[in-house]
Amino acid sequence: MISCRYCGANNEDSAKTCIRCQSAFVTPPSPDKQSTLRFNDPPPSLKPIQNYLVPSILSLLFCCQPFGLIALIYSLQVDSRQRLGDLYGAMDAAEKAKGWCWAAFWSAIAILILSFLAGLLQPRSSFSFDPFSVGN
Repeated sequence: MISCRYCGANNEDSAKTCIRCQSAFVTPPSPDKQSTLRFNDPPPSLKPIQNYLVPSILSLLFCCQPFGLIALIYSLQVDSRQRLGDLYGAMDAAEKAKGWCWAAFWSAIAILILSFLAGLLQPRSSFSFDPFSVGN
């Protein structure tokens, strides 16, 4: 017999609700379905954390090299931290690698735009050299 914790009525073992107050009975989970995680354990990783290795190498080669190098260093830390079980450190390193990749990309775009504008603003010379002209 199951005793209701609210009204104290006795109910059958197979009852889902109390016959007197209609409150639902909560069945404890079976031992095989209980979680094996303890309080201080990190959350389980459902999928591997992206390390941004390819974008960091590309930003090192084709964008701003100092920012690309920093991105590469952080992207190399992701896998090792994840293997050691430091999931929060791996996620932090991945976010930093991603940020430095974007910083390298946008700084390269800014440098290209500034170079283009500097080329447009350069004064044109009125002197023209024509090796085939005779006289002046």
